[in-house]
Amino acid sequence: MRGGVIEQKNTLLPVLLTTVAPPVLLGKTQANQKIEKLSADIQKGEADAARLGREVAEHDANVATFEGDRNPATKVRDIEHQDYTTTHTDYSESIDALGRAIQVLKQQNFDRGQKAALLQVYGS
Repeated sequence: MRGGVIEQKNTLLPVLLTTVAPPVLLGKTQANQKIEKLSADIQKGEADAARLGREVAEHDANVATFEGDRNPATKVRDIEHQDYTTTHTDYSESIDALGRAIQVLKQQNFDRGQKAALLQVYGS
């Protein structure tokens, strides 16, 4: 019986090598290809992460610069607004005073005899 088992092993070995080994070898090849692809994906991801990290750092620097510029600009705008408000108030008061003066002059619309007074000054 022992001899029959050995003979069966000897006859099954070539069959196993031709039927089982190629898929196993093919599986190793596919596994190696998948490993290479995944390794390439990892390298690409790391490169992308590094690039994006640099971009974030640049944007952070820009934001810091813009915030630094904003404070002095806000102070300048505040000063300009105060100047404008002062000038606008002054002009508004002047226009109002002129309007009241025109009303007073319209109410006092009569001849004052200024011609004679001007002639006297001119003649002196």
